[in-house]
Amino acid sequence: MLKRTVDQVVALIGLVLVSPVLAIVGFLVWRNLGWPILFRQERLGLDEQTFRIIKFRTMTQERGADG
Repeated sequence: MLKRTVDQVVALIGLVLVSPVLAIVGFLVWRNLGWPILFRQERLGLDEQTFRIIKFRTMTQERGADG
C-alpha cells in the first residue's frame, strides 16, 4: 500500500511539473494544425491485447494529388 501511495504522489508531482510544457505543445499544435490537438489510436500490446494511446497530433490532413 505504501508503494502505491508513493507512486501516485510521484506521478502527481511529475504531472504538475510537466503540465506547462504540455500546455505549450498543445497550444502550438492547435495554432499550426488546428483541431483536434490529440491523436487517439488503438494498438496491439502484450498477448495481442489492444490498448489506446493518446499523442499530440503531428500530421496535417492535407493530401497531394497522388493521395
